[in-house]
Amino acid sequence: MAFHNTAATASFVFSCLVVITMLVCAARHSQASASYQYIPRPWSHCTRSCGGGWKFRSYDCVSTTNGTQHVAFPIFCSHLPYPRTRQRCNYRDNCPPQWVYKPIGPCSRTCGGGFRQPVNVCQQIKANGEEIELPRERCVNTSW
Repeated sequence: MAFHNTAATASFVFSCLVVITMLVCAARHSQASASYQYIPRPWSHCTRSCGGGWKFRSYDCVSTTNGTQHVAFPIFCSHLPYPRTRQRCNYRDNCPPQWVYKPIGPCSRTCGGGFRQPVNVCQQIKANGEEIELPRERCVNTSW
């Protein structure tokens, strides 16, 4: 048989309501007297060194009161549009030609039973992200 202390439970619930009410009132007061904005964190490194990639960043919600800035809970900036979190990078640079391992190469015959085997191809990734196969001579001075 479970024992319930009704007075203690009521006291706890009342205490919680008082604390929550105080927090809400404090939040409303601080929100009314402060201005809020998103402050960017640094961009991440680009996901690719060439051929087009992405870099990412996050933002902190910051309150300014009497010229002093403090990081605030994100809910205080919810009325603001959230800034851009990703950006293209290294999209103007073609990658140098390189050897690329393909686990399954072309069929050895067009009909009558051929076989497929792995193959290394000379490939370049263009600035727009397109992968093109190049003549083998273009990768002569690169390592496998």
